[in-house]
Amino acid sequence: MEKPKVDETEKVLETDPEKYVDVKLTVADSKVIAEPEPPYFATKIRVEYVDGFSWLLLEDLVYYSLLMGRIQIPSAFTTDFNSVPRPFWRLFPKTQYGPAAVVHDYLCNYGLNMEPKIDRALADRIFVEALEICGAPWWKRKIMYLGVRIGALL
Repeated sequence: MEKPKVDETEKVLETDPEKYVDVKLTVADSKVIAEPEPPYFATKIRVEYVDGFSWLLLEDLVYYSLLMGRIQIPSAFTTDFNSVPRPFWRLFPKTQYGPAAVVHDYLCNYGLNMEPKIDRALADRIFVEALEICGAPWWKRKIMYLGVRIGALL
């Protein structure tokens, strides 16, 4: 994964959507088209730091999940990324695995209004799936999953 690019007004967190995907070839109109197999991020994440706590999504973020299919998070959605208690920031930085965190935040906020409905437990499983695409090692995925499940109970 590339390092985040930083300038004075905007922080951009990027994932390479082609780095972690398998590719399936199909034929359409006599052309060969490469179609990645889910799960994968179809777009890169672009955010702007807003108020010392929140980040604003500058462009739509599109994620293809094995569990849910296409999930599109609209631009102007705000996120706090990973809601990690401060003592654990060194091990789990808030913006690390940002795309997965944005998908999770969006599903937790709007999943029950989607069709089909996405409850918190499914949102948490999709989060773990997206964490793997973002390069999180298995032990971090396990700890972060436990964290969001405990957070759901509070």
